[in-house]
Amino acid sequence: MWDDMKNMDKSNKKSLLFPEDAEPHVIYANYISVPPGREWPAHNIADLELVLVLNGVFTAMDRDHVLTELKAGDVLLIRPLTPCDLLHRSYGNPSMISCIHFELRRGRKLVDGGYSIAPEAPWVVRTGGDLSLIELFRRCASEFAGFGKYREEMLSAIFKQIWLMLMRRNSSSESAFVGGRFDSMLEFIKRNANRPITRADLAEEFHLTPQYVNFLFKRELGMSPGDVIMREKMRRAAESLSKGRRNVSETAYDLGFSDPLYFSRSFRKIMGAPPSKFRR
Repeated sequence: MWDDMKNMDKSNKKSLLFPEDAEPHVIYANYISVPPGREWPAHNIADLELVLVLNGVFTAMDRDHVLTELKAGDVLLIRPLTPCDLLHRSYGNPSMISCIHFELRRGRKLVDGGYSIAPEAPWVVRTGGDLSLIELFRRCASEFAGFGKYREEMLSAIFKQIWLMLMRRNSSSESAFVGGRFDSMLEFIKRNANRPITRADLAEEFHLTPQYVNFLFKRELGMSPGDVIMREKMRRAAESLSKGRRNVSETAYDLGFSDPLYFSRSFRKIMGAPPSKFRR
């Protein structure tokens, strides 16, 4: 996964769809009771599908993933044109699941290359039975079954919350893979906030590509490295100004800005007030 992201070319970058940029289209949503022994062998679909297990036990497996047990609160993502064996394993007792078929960008299909998912699409997300997430699935199914005004807009808004929650959980579960490298990058920014630094500097320091550095910051913080660097500079500037150590021009030069006017505009944009308001 990570090597693919590091080596992605420009055409792939243009089609990457991060969670916050999703414009979901819900194609179908329901709540269904699953009788004992019900099976969906080689379940093959043309869109994306989320399956939330509300109660009972299931197993799932496809060509890219080993047999995985699903229990209450687990969410399975079935990808288009990737046959998946979804089998009910609660013998003697019915179970409940909620299913949502969707695309993450209206008018485009993942299977046709209309977009690609970043970070990489999860297989199973263990939510721990998050009640707020379960309620969103219920609302999505209820809205889909109705005919209210702004139905499509409501479905899109509800599903985007679902997708953001799942991707946040998935991202958190993968953060151990990154280890302390990302935290080290943030420390590097803090230590070097008094000089001009870019994502290229981060890439060189941590032996990564600039594209992969950008991916990590978007994944972890939803911001570009440049935005994080600028915010740290402005935080440092506000602290210095509030202590009366330096005037505005001196503070700008201290933080690597050659143009105090550009510094002032950037400061106001991020801090919501001009530097003079922070100076004692």
